[in-house]
Amino acid sequence: MKSPPKSPFSRAITRRDSMLTAVGAAMTLAGCGGGGSSGSDATVAGAGVVPQTQPQPQLLPPVQPVQPQPQPAPVLNLANNKIVVLGDSRTANATQNSNTTATPRITAEAYIGYAMIASNFRGEFVGNYGANTSTLQDMLDRLGPTVQNRGQLLSVDPGLSAGIVIFLGGVNNTTSPISVTGPLYQAIFQKLADAGKVVIVCNEIPSNTTDLSSTEQVNRRTYLDSVTIANHNGRIIRINTFDPLLQAGTTNTSRTGYYAVNDMLHPGPAGNRVLGEVIGLELERILAAANFPSRSAKVPTQASQSVLPNAMMGGTGGTVAAEPAGTGGTNKNGSGGAGVTGPVADGWTFARDGNLAALLNASQPVAGSNLTVTLSKSTDSNGFATQVINVTGQVGAVNSAYHLTLTNVSYVNAPGLVSGAANGIGLTDGDRVYCGARIKVSAAAKGLLGPGLEIIVNSPSAPDSGRANMSGTIAIPDRDWRTTAAFDKLVLSQPRTLPPGFGTTAETKTIQQQLTLSIAGGVPVSFSVDISRFGIIKNP
Repeated sequence: MKSPPKSPFSRAITRRDSMLTAVGAAMTLAGCGGGGSSGSDATVAGAGVVPQTQPQPQLLPPVQPVQPQPQPAPVLNLANNKIVVLGDSRTANATQNSNTTATPRITAEAYIGYAMIASNFRGEFVGNYGANTSTLQDMLDRLGPTVQNRGQLLSVDPGLSAGIVIFLGGVNNTTSPISVTGPLYQAIFQKLADAGKVVIVCNEIPSNTTDLSSTEQVNRRTYLDSVTIANHNGRIIRINTFDPLLQAGTTNTSRTGYYAVNDMLHPGPAGNRVLGEVIGLELERILAAANFPSRSAKVPTQASQSVLPNAMMGGTGGTVAAEPAGTGGTNKNGSGGAGVTGPVADGWTFARDGNLAALLNASQPVAGSNLTVTLSKSTDSNGFATQVINVTGQVGAVNSAYHLTLTNVSYVNAPGLVSGAANGIGLTDGDRVYCGARIKVSAAAKGLLGPGLEIIVNSPSAPDSGRANMSGTIAIPDRDWRTTAAFDKLVLSQPRTLPPGFGTTAETKTIQQQLTLSIAGGVPVSFSVDISRFGIIKNP
């Protein structure tokens, strides 16, 4: 299997919920007399004695049948709310660096990003164990004791010791019969369940293949739907991810537009969105039942809830980063440029990345390149101030990506961090911080590869070790992020843990929150993004 070029839908989840049914039978009491004869009353010595009438049976009201009541699924004993994914390249695509288990950056089209949003961020995504070309045997090997690519999923490392494993695998077993793949599935699920994990089993997704490969793909789906997959006291949960991506009237063909262009195996942005939302609804059910709170609720509703100022996007006192015109450039920023116009919220800076600026300012001329960014201020549906970014045009060449950023930077030093007296930020070593915001993307967004929320930390003693974000660029820049449905959600970035020395070393350092809009090169661009309530949250 080759590596990928990196909606309304019906929730179709197969679940064996227990149901207790009690039916009461209606009962009528009859013929309960006091033992007298069935003939005329007997005459007792002494005239005038009044015969005694037998008591009439007392009819009790009928007992109404008890209606069956669906019982909630049992609350699972979760080790924690950490989540990892296990599978092949369809899962390897979930993070920007597909060669490690680390999860600092979730790619824009990844199903796990949509799953986290749909589950209201009740869990934390901590590990990607998907690997290109992996077979079921490879996945079983990664459970140990042999260390394979991506390490051991059953590691004792607390950072990777997740309570929930999302499983999507089997497509690389191609024509292997179910007599071979079935026991491998069972062994994987058994090991995970025995380790105390809850396993969410995706029943495969359409692969668009034909002949024997297609037959065995459908056989794997049927097997994963079957009672053969023991539930291990409810710890193995099967969900239907196949049908929501299946084209009506076919057995193994994806819906139009759901897969990457000319790709038979890997969902594109639209397919991953549906796949992730199906998984996310199950995560929401499991984690809510276990009383893990929604971290979406931590997105600021007032300035005091954010570590950095200006979270509420008020005012128009921000800036557009100035850029030199370059040789013959006409699309520069700054007072003389036409490339970016309109107001920016207080304390924020809007900019184009260096490659994009150079291209538009004619230092790297590409025929037909022009990009118009119109900024404006508005309010969202809850009345919060909003920064609106409208982008149109076309830039660069296919297979290139460019970026627009909206950034809020705070310069801090050790006295301020330790005491809070200088700047009130009060961050120190070991604190975990997230970006949170409400992001709205227009329907039929064209040329947008994805929005990303990021936290960037820099200091001489603790240099930035990698950004952490909700989503970033993808490897197929000729594909849109979404082409059918609008998007309006509360989202969080991946967390950053502040390194040793950040809050205690006497030196100037920065902590920065950033919205990154990744744009595809060489295709028409037309989209609008609104962002509000954009703050940094400490230890949510």
